[in-house]
Amino acid sequence: MEKLLLNQSKEQGYSLPELIITLSILSILTGLVMVSFQPLQAAHKKQHFLTQFQNEVYFAQQLAISTGISTSVLISNTQGTYAVSQYNTSLYRRTFDNQSIFFQRGSIGIHDIMYQYNGNISKSGTLLVEVDNEKYRIVFLLGKGRFYIEKL
Repeated sequence: MEKLLLNQSKEQGYSLPELIITLSILSILTGLVMVSFQPLQAAHKKQHFLTQFQNEVYFAQQLAISTGISTSVLISNTQGTYAVSQYNTSLYRRTFDNQSIFFQRGSIGIHDIMYQYNGNISKSGTLLVEVDNEKYRIVFLLGKGRFYIEKL
């Protein structure tokens, strides 16, 4: 009877080599999945920044209309921030990664985004932004304060 119990206890469970092989395969597959998501994450980060910046500019326009006060979007590449402000007072500030995102002067400068009390932009023109070595142009149209972002 003891011999029968000993044989049963030896056959239960997995051996150490079996566990090591299984865990090795699992860790290799996990590593492959993580590597394949990195380009997807970078593309999502880029699109998120552009969408967020677009929403912030729309907010500045809506704020100018609702308060009746000129509202500016001030960009600082050195600090890695942009801020929505009225009367030179920053209402809020948003940070960005200034290593991978860089604003450049087009036909308007990085401090020329200003909406008047009626929602019209004070200067029309283009502003250039480079995000992860891809260039985009932000075009501000004269009139209703509309703008769009296009990839170059």
